[in-house]
Amino acid sequence: PPSQILTARDPSLTRMSIETSPQSAAAPPANRQGFRLPGELSHREGLAYHPTKVTVMDYDGQTLTEKELTDLDECVDLARRPSTTWVNVTGLKDLKTLQRLGEIFDIHPLALEDVLNTRHPPKLDDYGNSLFFIMRKLKSGDEGEITTEQVSIILGERYILTFHETENDPFEGVRHRIRQGRYRIRNSGPDYLAYALLDAIMDAYFPVLDRYAQRIEVLEDQVMKDPSQATAEKIQDLTREVIHLRQLAWSIRQDPRVVVLER
Repeated sequence: PPSQILTARDPSLTRMSIETSPQSAAAPPANRQGFRLPGELSHREGLAYHPTKVTVMDYDGQTLTEKELTDLDECVDLARRPSTTWVNVTGLKDLKTLQRLGEIFDIHPLALEDVLNTRHPPKLDDYGNSLFFIMRKLKSGDEGEITTEQVSIILGERYILTFHETENDPFEGVRHRIRQGRYRIRNSGPDYLAYALLDAIMDAYFPVLDRYAQRIEVLEDQVMKDPSQATAEKIQDLTREVIHLRQLAWSIRQDPRVVVLER
């Protein structure tokens, strides 16, 4: 599935990794016997990939252009403008689209590979001409289960690219502020936009925390009225989930570069 349920073995809950020299990462063997060449994009076995849609918002203090992109070459002119360009990609199925965006915005091949490998923990890579963030957004299911999805953010000098596993997108509030012409976001450049996007991801944690509070209240009532082994097991399960959620939230905040950006 595109999202993953929080478990003790959830790889997204490990300590946040910080890589300042991505060029040193091990590359796959370069031969013609089934191995990929470095930088060659491919989908990871066992992961689901959804149809790709690309939208763009290009703006400054006075003007705004917003539309769905069917011709990625339009981004070539946008990338040259002094305005802020935000390209948002939902669904990672179309490898040609991702490859073309990488060419237009000079995205490091290892960053594109990480976009497609949607089981990364939160991390921040410095590629010199851009910063590459991986975040985990949370979603609470109908049965109370908590799932995570990867959000990848590439911050350049005058642009931001965001990539989502599915069409689930927590950024509509940010778009609304841009459309409304809010002064700060329309005049502060892509670095402030990055802050707003990270903030939107973290804001989505609060409804999940509310669901936990409701589950805790139910279990407290059960313990008082009819304590049982089943209730004790539910409490243990809930405790583990809270610990995992705390690890995930803490991993996002432990990199001082992210803290500085959020301020």
